[in-house]
Order: sequence, then C-alpha cells, then structure tokens
Amino acid sequence: MGGSGSSNGRPVSGSGGSSGSDKCDLRFQTELFSPVAAVIDELDKGDRLDVELYTENQTTSVAALTKGDRSVAGTITGAGQLGDLIRCLRGGHQYEAEIVKISGSSVTVIIERI
Repeated sequence: MGGSGSSNGRPVSGSGGSSGSDKCDLRFQTELFSPVAAVIDELDKGDRLDVELYTENQTTSVAALTKGDRSVAGTITGAGQLGDLIRCLRGGHQYEAEIVKISGSSVTVIIERI
C-alpha cells in the first residue's frame, strides 16, 4: 500500500498519524510485532482487530485482539504514533486495526479510531 490510500477515503499516514487538532484522531499503517501464528492463520485481509492496552505478567503493551475470543494476534510497537495511541487509549478512545496484508509472518494493519 505504500503508506497512502485507504478503504474509506481517509488518508493513511506512515509517520504523522493525526489530522487536524484532535491528537486522538489517529490513522496509520504499521506491522504487528510478534504476530501469533495460530491466531494469524485464522485471519484474512480485511478482518478487524480490537486495539487495546493489554497487561500480562505486569507488562503492559498495545495489543491487537480478535473480536470473537479476544486472542492476541500481535502487538503494536515502534510506530511513531505509539505514544499518542497509548495516551488516547488511556483516555478512553477506542481503536481498531484492519488487516491490509498478510505475508508469511508479516502482518500489515491500518490502525484507526472507531
């Protein structure tokens, strides 16, 4: 996808991430970190995952969870917008990750507020 374009007409950013003055109006493309193969094998392009703060063993990360059984598909790390995403999640905003590409163990998603 190359960092631009979208399924709903809104631009996708690979680095900026927010539009206008609403810092929580995030929409960006990134890769899932440590995708869980057993979970990813059940997913397809176009599927949507919930993006939430996830705590395990006293460590909190931003995880992409399946809608049905709430399995962790992978985590969001390294994105330039990660700090804003965490702040906004803590502030009660909700986000989804739409799968735009699955290639082996690489999963590309677009994260946006819902």
